[in-house]
Amino acid sequence: MVSKGAVVRYASGEHVELGDCVMLERGRTNGVVQAIIETSEQMAEWAVDEPGLILASEPFGLVFRPESEPYDPVIFVSRRTN
Repeated sequence: MVSKGAVVRYASGEHVELGDCVMLERGRTNGVVQAIIETSEQMAEWAVDEPGLILASEPFGLVFRPESEPYDPVIFVSRRTN
């Protein structure tokens, strides 16, 4: 994830949106973006120390992926369909 201005983006360049379908664990596990944490208020609300994403992932429940994670980026798959 990369912050460019006020928009959080995946390493591939797409901007992050709530409900995005993603892959984590180097593409082995599905997830869905539940929250985008950017501000100090959001960090306090979620009790985390840095910006990042909250992902819902079936085997794990809710997972926090910090923006600073360089070794296992969140991979964008698709936008939520209504």
